[in-house]
Amino acid sequence: MPEHHETQLSNCNAHCRRKFYELVQTWPKIVLKIIGWYSIIFSNEPSAPKDPLLRLKWHQDLSAPVMKQIKEYCDLLIEQKEIEPNSGMGKAIAYLNNHWTGLTLFLRVPGVPLDNNDTERLLKRAVLNRKNAYFYRNETGAKIGDILMSMIETCVLNSINPWIYLLAVQKHQGDVRKNAVLWLPWLYEKRLKELLLV
Repeated sequence: MPEHHETQLSNCNAHCRRKFYELVQTWPKIVLKIIGWYSIIFSNEPSAPKDPLLRLKWHQDLSAPVMKQIKEYCDLLIEQKEIEPNSGMGKAIAYLNNHWTGLTLFLRVPGVPLDNNDTERLLKRAVLNRKNAYFYRNETGAKIGDILMSMIETCVLNSINPWIYLLAVQKHQGDVRKNAVLWLPWLYEKRLKELLLV
């Protein structure tokens, strides 16, 4: 956790769901019920409004009651001693209870995602880059690899084709050196049009 500024921890509902899903062979009735409820929550997300405040209200109306159902059902299983706390299902329920505040942050704070799958996919690229870095001959090569990865990811986040962008930067490197700000991925197409008119 960051030490020098206030942070609200959000936990991944996909991870929590997976903890139950892994127990489907042993506890099919219980798992299918919980997975069914999680399916409702995840199916609410694609149709939620894009505006963070409207999305928050959307999930508060549609997903909060389902999350409450999951928690109440799991708590009931433990209270009625249908589940041994040290069993696999007991541990999955303990995970849900221990991380409840983070798992439900998307119901209290605008813009909080249901899961961290997108972030993990982004991290995989950085991990692959690190793996490739083992084969750079020196630190300069590794630094250039890091810069290229950063540029490629910036292009992807701005819906720019990285290949076309990097080719344009190479082709117009003289102008890039003079007007670097105009060659940022989200601005470069405008600069290209200006150069073609000259």
